[in-house]
Amino acid sequence: MAATKILICSLLFAFSLSSFAQETTNRIELGSSITAGSNLLWQSPSGDFAFGFYPLANGQFLAGIWFDKIPEKTLVWSANRDDPAQIGSTVNLTLNGQLVLTHSNGTEFFIDNSTFTSSALLQDDGSRSARPTNFCSTIVSAH
Repeated sequence: MAATKILICSLLFAFSLSSFAQETTNRIELGSSITAGSNLLWQSPSGDFAFGFYPLANGQFLAGIWFDKIPEKTLVWSANRDDPAQIGSTVNLTLNGQLVLTHSNGTEFFIDNSTFTSSALLQDDGSRSARPTNFCSTIVSAH
């Protein structure tokens, strides 16, 4: 691994587990965002994993990663689990490369405070990765 230095960094990450059509993308560009209650999510290339707003029974959402190809969608990771998001909350990959959850009341939670990212990708193993602006390779685990 050290010899190849072709590693990918960490980052990522709205919801749609309903029967409505889902709009998905694999590569997440700087400035991209997803909104709780929308049909947008970020998906791994294989479609096995998705990142977005995972709906809870009480009408709130968790920004997280789940198994997406199975009938019973199963959450495997979430950000800020003690403070679920309301409809209208957003996750934004900022122009600075930070992944930020902004609650509908304006409160911000930094999911990933890195500032070296040029884009992000949800990997087929469910990990989040980021492409550094200098395209150097480093792996940062999201698990």
